[in-house]
Amino acid sequence: MTAKKTRGFTLIESILYFGLFAVIAGGGLAAAGGIIGTAARSADRVAVAEEANFLSAKIGWLLTGFDEAAGGVTSPATGESDVLEVRKPGIGVVRLEARGTDAVLTRANGAPNTLNGSGVRVTSLRFLRSGPEAVTAQFTLSSSSAGPVVRQDFELTKYLLP
Repeated sequence: MTAKKTRGFTLIESILYFGLFAVIAGGGLAAAGGIIGTAARSADRVAVAEEANFLSAKIGWLLTGFDEAAGGVTSPATGESDVLEVRKPGIGVVRLEARGTDAVLTRANGAPNTLNGSGVRVTSLRFLRSGPEAVTAQFTLSSSSAGPVVRQDFELTKYLLP
């Protein structure tokens, strides 16, 4: 009876298989890194959009139902200002302004409340009074939880309704 010879891998075959495995694994890791980076940037874009919606709603609330008899919108009275100040019935003076990288709302003599989340920065918050009937708010929001900064400019014009 003759014994059957079994043959293993040669050194060349082993090197080729390990090299092929390294190329496939490297490509998989690069693709996974790209997917994770894209997901983080998408999360930043969503955070900026959500903060813009919230801040726009607060500005809309301020500029609707104010107390015209007590002065209404006191700042900006004309032109441009970095502060929006409105007299609201039952509340008194409500003030919205930028402090550092935050949008801050203060009711009457109460404590200031930061409107934006900690991951989103508010810059260049400006209010423009275009005649007696409208106020335009302009602001830039940015976020950079992962990699490049996601930055977007916003503008909202609100017609004044006492």
